[in-house]
Amino acid sequence: MKPPPKAIAVIVDVIESQGAIHITDDDGSYIDMVGTEFAGHLVLVPWDKSWFLRASGSIEVGYVIV
Repeated sequence: MKPPPKAIAVIVDVIESQGAIHITDDDGSYIDMVGTEFAGHLVLVPWDKSWFLRASGSIEVGYVIV
């Protein structure tokens, strides 16, 4: 999934949700992941327009738009 074009950050709710997001670049190479290691937290990920994300489990994701 590609966030909105004007997104500068992705917010991942790992407070109430269980799951993960996997961040890859345009060619599918692994960049990073936000998952259970952040349980109990909201995680703010600065976003690069060339990245994609894939969610697994039940997790809520929001965007910071400019």
